[in-house]
Amino acid sequence: DDSKYISELRTVLKEKGIIDDDEIELELFLKEDFKKHKLYQSGQVYKNKKVDKSYSHVKSFEDLGVKKKNFEYNILSGSGSDIAVFDVQSDDIPEKIKRQDISLSAIEPHIIRNALSRNPYFTFETLSQCFPNLTSMSEFITSKEYLAGLSIILSGPDNDVTNPSNSIKYQAMVELLDRLEREVKANVTEFAGTPEFEPYPIQGVFEPRVLKLDKNSERANGDQEFLKDKDWYVFNANYGTSEEKAFVKMLDRYVDELKKYYNEVFLIRNERHMKIHNFKDGQAFEPDFLLYLLKDGGEELTYQLFIEPKGKHLQAYEPWKEEFLQELQEKFKDKLLTFNERDKYRIIGIPFYNYEDENEFKKSLFETIGIN
Repeated sequence: DDSKYISELRTVLKEKGIIDDDEIELELFLKEDFKKHKLYQSGQVYKNKKVDKSYSHVKSFEDLGVKKKNFEYNILSGSGSDIAVFDVQSDDIPEKIKRQDISLSAIEPHIIRNALSRNPYFTFETLSQCFPNLTSMSEFITSKEYLAGLSIILSGPDNDVTNPSNSIKYQAMVELLDRLEREVKANVTEFAGTPEFEPYPIQGVFEPRVLKLDKNSERANGDQEFLKDKDWYVFNANYGTSEEKAFVKMLDRYVDELKKYYNEVFLIRNERHMKIHNFKDGQAFEPDFLLYLLKDGGEELTYQLFIEPKGKHLQAYEPWKEEFLQELQEKFKDKLLTFNERDKYRIIGIPFYNYEDENEFKKSLFETIGIN
């Protein structure tokens, strides 16, 4: 009766959506020639770590990443808004409306304290979590690194702007503190990605996988026939999206050109083998591909490029990933990572690949790696 029980059990599990009859297992493995290569035998992959965020260095709004802006308060409407310091245009000011800066250091302390007491976020206990070097609420009010370094642009009738009442200053402070709370919270995170990238042996990171995929999905086609004679593609298959397959075929057209400048080229698909972490909040990012470019000129220089194909309909959902790739590019553009006396690495982040903008991607890639 076991077979009957199993059959009935599978039927129930399928009805519940727990198992899928269309799911198949596909094997992903490294090509034997690559496993014999020195990049696999002794090469490294550089990645960073996710750690608890430390605020021990924070001694000001600026250290936390809070942008220094003036705050505009409209006396007539009783509402405020953020504006950059140099955004005020005289042509935009109506004839009978006046604007004037008022520094928070010039506002009476009792008005500021009353406004602070209205907002439960601004207690010393809460503020000291993200500003651990803050010694007191008095310092928070009087220091140029905190509130005293900010100002309000009052906008309204001449007399109200020139001689603002305590009520006007109080309401403007309340508005400013609401904005400040949002901006501080936006820059406070529990985790961070370490700025340092550390080496890990490639052969310990990129290992065989058994993937479970829907047999009817685009990912189930691994382009094995296309890839089997591509010595630069290290896995037997590419079980990726159509955008990822398009990227691989694009690169195939330029491999010979790349080899004019680099001794060897290897493309590794990252099938959840490794993660890097956003500097700001530690959010994990699994770039779809790592492109290795090897140059031997007495000492070996290896370029490790992170590449993420992304369809246009998906780009708007994860802008932080492209921003992170740009941060990587900026942070490491002039930095060599030395693994030993001979082997040196350079980390590079490349903007998203998109099939529709393929030529722009190719131009960006070639410019980044020094090919004109």
